[in-house]
Amino acid sequence: MRLELENFKGVRKGSINIENLNILVGGNNSGKTTILESLFIAPNPLRDVLREPAISILKSLHSTLESEAYTFIFHNYTGKLARISCSNGFKLEIKFQRIGDDIEVYMIENNDAYFVGTLRAWGSEERGFLGLAQVTEDGSLKRRGQYIESVSVGSFISKMIGETIYFHPLLVRKVWEYFNYHWIEFRNLGLLSKIAGRISEGVAGDYDDLLLEPFIDGRRTILMRTRDGRGIRLGDMGSGVQTLITLMLLYEFIKPKMLLIDDIESHMNPSLLIHVTSWFGGVLKDGAKLVISTHSLEAAKFIAGSLEDYAPKITLITLRNGILNSKNLTVEEVEELEKAGIDVRMSESILL
Repeated sequence: MRLELENFKGVRKGSINIENLNILVGGNNSGKTTILESLFIAPNPLRDVLREPAISILKSLHSTLESEAYTFIFHNYTGKLARISCSNGFKLEIKFQRIGDDIEVYMIENNDAYFVGTLRAWGSEERGFLGLAQVTEDGSLKRRGQYIESVSVGSFISKMIGETIYFHPLLVRKVWEYFNYHWIEFRNLGLLSKIAGRISEGVAGDYDDLLLEPFIDGRRTILMRTRDGRGIRLGDMGSGVQTLITLMLLYEFIKPKMLLIDDIESHMNPSLLIHVTSWFGGVLKDGAKLVISTHSLEAAKFIAGSLEDYAPKITLITLRNGILNSKNLTVEEVEELEKAGIDVRMSESILL
C-alpha cells in the first residue's frame, strides 16, 4: 500500500510503501511518528477509538501545557489544506481543510466523497454528525448532499484500509481507562487468563489471571494474579511488562487490520523483546499489517530476522525541509553497511 502525505504535521510532502511488516528507523524528528499517526486516523479521523475520536487521542499526545489546539495537523501550523492518501487498487484520501477557525474533515473513497465533521483550529473541540454527509468533489469540497443517517460518523471505518490501532507508551493509562469499560467482555472472551499465562513465559513470575478489583477506598485497579493467589497491581510491575500486557490485550480485543507501534524497544529488556517478537508472528499470521518504529538498530535487525517469513522491511526514514523520503532495506543490507562502518540511521545522505 502506498501512503502519501501533504502538509500533514512536519511533512510538507512525501510518501512511503507500507508492506506486511515495516520497521521504521531514523533519527529524531525524521517523520516516523507522523507516518504512524497518519495511518491511525486514515480509516476515519473522527471514529471512536478508546471511547473518543481518533484525532482527539493524537491531540492529547501533542498537547503542551494548556495548549490542545488542532493546528498541529497542518505543516508549520499555518497550512489551509492537509492530505493523507492511501492507495493499493483503491484510493482513500483524508482532507483537512481550514476555513477560519474551523477545520473541516472530508473522506474520499474512490469516487465517493463525504463530509465527516469539524474541528476547532485553536481549541480542543471536535464535532461529528449522526451520519456521514455525501458531498460533490469540486476541488474545495463544498458541503453538499444529505446525511446518510444509517452510517454514524463515530462507528464508520473505511473498508479500504480497515481498523488501525496506534500504540504509544504515553497512551498506556488512557488504554487502561478503556479496559475498565470492557472488562466483562475480556473475561468472557478468555483473554485475561490467556495473556497472563503468555506473560509468564517471558518474565520472572508465574501468573494465571488479570483482575479488576477494589484496592483502596473502593477504587478499582488492575491486578496480575500469581498462581498462589496474590495480586500485584499492573502499575507496580516494570514498565516493559505494563506496555506488553496493555498492547497484547488491546490488540486481541480489537483485532485491527493494522497494528502501529511507536518506540517498540522503550522499557523492554532483551528477554521481553524476544517475547513480543514471538507474539508479533501471531499478529502477522492473523493477516494484520504491522508497522513499528524504533531507535534501536539491534531491535530492528532482531525483529526482521526473527520474522523473515513475512518479508520484513527495515525502512529508513528521513525528513529534510519538510520532504519525507524512505528506503526499504533487508537485514543483510543493513549488516553489509555496518561491516563497512556505516550506521544507516546516521547516513541518510548516502542512502537516500
